[in-house]
Amino acid sequence: EARRHIAGEIRRVLRPGGHCFFWDLLRANDFAGGDALVAEEIFERLEPVWDRTTLVRGFRARDFGREEEAPTHRAVLLRR
Repeated sequence: EARRHIAGEIRRVLRPGGHCFFWDLLRANDFAGGDALVAEEIFERLEPVWDRTTLVRGFRARDFGREEEAPTHRAVLLRR
């Protein structure tokens, strides 16, 4: 809910044609519900123009219930 509130404020002050950079875990931490974090849902009405997933050092795939290495974070550049 906090992410959506912050995203709403960013969207409110972002000029038309302006950009916002989003970088976060692919999933919320367990204590925050473990839900998938989807930039397109959090930042409604903003268009993704660049998108990358990455494995961040210091995070282990087993932290996410998998044994193999897997992406942990997502970076998205969005445009209003």
